[in-house]
Amino acid sequence: MFRFRNLPYVKVNSDFINRNVEPRLNQIMIPLASVVEEEVFRKDLYALIEQYQREVVTDRATRWEAEVLAALLQLHDTMTEEFFTMKEIAEVVNENREVDSIQISPRMVGAVYGSGHQCRHGR
Repeated sequence: MFRFRNLPYVKVNSDFINRNVEPRLNQIMIPLASVVEEEVFRKDLYALIEQYQREVVTDRATRWEAEVLAALLQLHDTMTEEFFTMKEIAEVVNENREVDSIQISPRMVGAVYGSGHQCRHGR
């Protein structure tokens, strides 16, 4: 109801774009910042969004690590070879990811796992 009552009076102000956060977070924040009149509250809003941005980045980084670990465990349970290549690990990670998500490369797996081209699975 607030939107209907105030639509003619509120204008989205693109000056409130925060270059420290992703575009999607700006899409959420700019309309909120545009209706806030108190500068103190607007600064709190920026701080909240920037904190959330840091959490999103951390979650993404740890999610990749968890996906690589899950792929290693899956390979360990299903394969008989002594070594897994980064390519094999990447293929398992990508098989388990959503279809529209970014596919990871063997190089990305190597960055998560560490140096080298093979992983010994310990059998």
